[in-house]
Amino acid sequence: MIEGACRHVIKDRMERAGMRWKLPGAQAMLNLRTIYANGDWTVFQDFRIELENDWLYPNTKAFKTKDWQMILAA
Repeated sequence: MIEGACRHVIKDRMERAGMRWKLPGAQAMLNLRTIYANGDWTVFQDFRIELENDWLYPNTKAFKTKDWQMILAA
């Protein structure tokens, strides 16, 4: 069973003809394949999108925490 999982996750993707891998790229590919194989792809994508939004738009949290009703009423 373990050999089948290794073949499915690693060998089928990493040992295609003409492919060359460096350690960081190979590790990133294996991480993504195991996330997908475990059924966590949607959760991972939601997490990744939230992280990227926080990085691209760091001030949106400060904007959301303001009490705009009180400011607009003044």
